[in-house]
Amino acid sequence: MTLAAASSLSQSRVAASAGDWSRAHSLAEQAIALGQSDAAKEAAHVARVLAAAASGPRAVLRVSARPAAAEVNKAYHRLCVRIHPDKNDDPHAAQAFAALTTPHPSGP
Repeated sequence: MTLAAASSLSQSRVAASAGDWSRAHSLAEQAIALGQSDAAKEAAHVARVLAAAASGPRAVLRVSARPAAAEVNKAYHRLCVRIHPDKNDDPHAAQAFAALTTPHPSGP
């Protein structure tokens, strides 16, 4: 990992600790672009989930406005594997996993 990627990842973790998930996600994505480290990818997934959690399940899963059940299931399972605390070493992985697995009321 380059020095710039390490710096971006470090700044991402500081933003995450402060609860600024949008900034944490953006910095983790920058770290990925600069160095492609696994830690940066893990941090980016966690920060993206926590940043989008307030927007609702479609924003978290990144699915279309009227997704088919198969599309939702595929996106959900893929993201669960990526942010599961047993698979993801990010310190906020458990919080992101809890946000993802919390039931949401279905929309109209």
